[in-house]
Amino acid sequence: MIRRFAYYIAVQMASLVLILVDANGRSGLTDSLFIEVTPDTAAAREWQQDYSFAIAITDNQGRPRRVEVDVDDMLNDTILTLNTDSGGKAAYFATVPFGKPDGTYEITFRARKNLFESSEKLSVFVPVEHDYAKLNIKITPEAIFILDYGDIVNYSFSITDEYGNFIDSAGVYIDSGLLELPVTIFSDTSGSGEFTITIPENIQNGEYRVQFSAEKFGFTTSDSLFRIIRVEHLPSNIAFGHRTIEVRPYPNPANDFVNIILPEGFFNPEELINIDNLRIYDYSGKICRSGNSAEYIRDNTFRINLSRLDAGYYFIALAGSNGDFIFPVLIK
Repeated sequence: MIRRFAYYIAVQMASLVLILVDANGRSGLTDSLFIEVTPDTAAAREWQQDYSFAIAITDNQGRPRRVEVDVDDMLNDTILTLNTDSGGKAAYFATVPFGKPDGTYEITFRARKNLFESSEKLSVFVPVEHDYAKLNIKITPEAIFILDYGDIVNYSFSITDEYGNFIDSAGVYIDSGLLELPVTIFSDTSGSGEFTITIPENIQNGEYRVQFSAEKFGFTTSDSLFRIIRVEHLPSNIAFGHRTIEVRPYPNPANDFVNIILPEGFFNPEELINIDNLRIYDYSGKICRSGNSAEYIRDNTFRINLSRLDAGYYFIALAGSNGDFIFPVLIK
């Protein structure tokens, strides 16, 4: 009796297997799963911009199903599994990684559930297009400085992108023959910063360019800006001080005269013609002329008489109530 009952059970189990498995080895009693992902076409995304997809799962009868959805996100190099709700719905959210190279990235979705045939793998493509905005750099002051050994000049800079946004943590590359090595200074949270140059001793007289450029990952490097520093180490017997000069004499080279435009209020016309306020030195430091050599023209412009001076290189020293300075001029 027991042997006959065991035989009956074995026959029934075999019949059940025949029913469950068809000629292709697939379960004849299982439903198939279908997956829908929207949107099916993604718009281009920027770095750190979000993207999302809505997922809907149904079986071959159109009924929503609670299933697992495998997601392979090549944009984020992520593989994960989502669970749909009772309505067969799920959502996938992600963010474009900072610094991701431009290109198109595939994201695949596939639904699966025990006793169901898995859905086909569905692919959606997300393009990444980063706007490499160009950096702009502003350097103040713009003046040409004429300085001696040990003199200091302070530069301020601000960094913006091409849309006018201030950019923090931008590296400002600074190079000059006045520096032992190029340096990089980073902008602060307001996109600003400062840099100081001290004129080294025993450097040759002449003009030196100071180069500034800004760069930051994810941006196009700025154009280089240049400022000019003219080093003029003065002979020790020139008695006048020498301060920062924002004056460009013209014409230079000169013949019988040279014009200079001075800052507002720097000199009174009466001061400049005083014998103690104007001196002309040759390159050896000898005083060639003093006093009664300047004429006030207009709008803070003065003309200095150079007539009857031999051709050569000279220093013109001026002193006023608001400071003093000295600048070179070449007489042809």
